Amino acid sequence: MNGPVARVLLIGVPAPPPIRSTNERKLAYGKTAVGFPELDTVPEELEWFDDLLTARLGERNMSLTRVVSPANTTSEKVRKAITEAVSLEPVPPLLILYLAGHGVQFERPADDDGAATSLNGSRRFDEAFATSDGYVLDRELKRMLDAKPATTRLIAFVDTCHADGMLGVRGVQALDIVEELAEGEFGRLVISSSRKTMTAPELRQGGVLSTTLRRIVEDPENVRTYRTLCASLARVAAEVYQQQIVVRYTAADGTFLDTMPFASET
Repeated sequence: MNGPVARVLLIGVPAPPPIRSTNERKLAYGKTAVGFPELDTVPEELEWFDDLLTARLGERNMSLTRVVSPANTTSEKVRKAITEAVSLEPVPPLLILYLAGHGVQFERPADDDGAATSLNGSRRFDEAFATSDGYVLDRELKRMLDAKPATTRLIAFVDTCHADGMLGVRGVQALDIVEELAEGEFGRLVISSSRKTMTAPELRQGGVLSTTLRRIVEDPENVRTYRTLCASLARVAAEVYQQQIVVRYTAADGTFLDTMPFASET
């Protein structure tokens, strides 16, 4: 095809302001407000990921949108960036999203039919990505990404607290095919940091997923295929940081997992 083979969207919010409960939307577990420590390595981590993709794909083969600012990554900017990434023609065969920052959970209203249950089925939550002026709900993120063309594959890295539900897919600590998509539609690979805690003191308040990814790519054997990439992420995060990496893959054809990471599929 003519033009880039991959569209890359890097979104990071290192230090969002506190989020408070309201009458319409209450924070989970009875909290009235939640504040966030600064994730001072987020801009550096996304810069590194940009360099990694440029080395693997080639600068001419990728188009890049970067939305990273401590004070000006608004909810509207996040929504606009994702909407444009999945809709501006021509949409390339590969869409890569990296979402880094803080996440929160809200209780869903009892009359909300679209609610997802907690792991024990007793409570229902919304996850949300914290921005510089509020948040973007998980259902919004999923709805925007679902608008991608069927011929475009999505690879998403989500490095936030409560990341497992951030794109509307709750998973387990395994590499599974969790749903069948429409015939002919490419799959999506979602790699998330653990369900609750994403940071550790020794990481300078950086994300576990980003830090682990930087560690494993130093060994080419870890990144021969998407399958080895995911397995290595899960292993190293557990062994080194005592954290769990959550991997979910949806596809009608699982052979994609055995292709080379971030390479052209054309």
